[in-house]
Amino acid sequence: MDLKASAYRIHLKSIIDLLALCICNGMTKTNEELEATVQFTLFKQQKTVQDMLSYLKSNRFVTVENQNGALSVLPTQLGRAALVSALPPDAALFVFADLQQATRAVALDTELHMLYLVTPSNCSIWQGCDWNHLHNIFIKLLPAEKRVAKLLHLRFFSALALFDIINEKSIDEVASHFKISRGTLQTLQQQSATYATMVVAFCSRLGWTYLRDLLHGFAIRLAFGVRKELTELVSIDGIDASRNNSSDGFNEWLFGESKMRLIDAATILRQRAIRAVEEHLRYGNVYI
Repeated sequence: MDLKASAYRIHLKSIIDLLALCICNGMTKTNEELEATVQFTLFKQQKTVQDMLSYLKSNRFVTVENQNGALSVLPTQLGRAALVSALPPDAALFVFADLQQATRAVALDTELHMLYLVTPSNCSIWQGCDWNHLHNIFIKLLPAEKRVAKLLHLRFFSALALFDIINEKSIDEVASHFKISRGTLQTLQQQSATYATMVVAFCSRLGWTYLRDLLHGFAIRLAFGVRKELTELVSIDGIDASRNNSSDGFNEWLFGESKMRLIDAATILRQRAIRAVEEHLRYGNVYI
């Protein structure tokens, strides 16, 4: 019986997600169109469309308005934000509550709180974790980091691991520190980069511009594992995180040249560009 009830909840969630998607992208605007949409699915209807519509209305995803004597179902700003960010209604509600709370009190003394906001809540990577080890990590945190942890949960430790990654600690070092596998940590890193993009799009569509600006840039930093000042560098084709991390030392930056610092490579490229322009102008009898 429990399996049957669980399956029903999953199917009900799926049909609610479908109706929200159809309303928010403008495919359906009336009850009749919603009824017709449900008929095209394999879902055995045990709740009326009106019941599911009431759920979306009560959670402020849609609104019903009288237009020229006919009732029209229209998306709200929250509904459009969920559509743009590709978040299903239940996830959108979680993110909305999370961000709304953050707008009242964001800890800006470190990046940890902002990183926490773009960390997925799925904490499956911590199954079978060593709680004593995690507690030892917690008690060694700085006071500013402990303030972020007042709503302590496994999601916080995910954010803590990602915090080390964007401060350019190696995957192996972070995985060893938290006693999780390298592959698991890389999966968390990739998921968080995607989730960060969705959260920023969600904030932007809601008009939360200040919060969006605070969170903007975490997606690329999580993807490459770099500090904020190096995000533009890793956007260049051919520059990955490992090469970027060596930018302070010597590396093979230019083909045919010996190892050098990044600033020296930039100087050589600049000189080459000047010579190329001068040579091109010389062909046109123009001298500089």
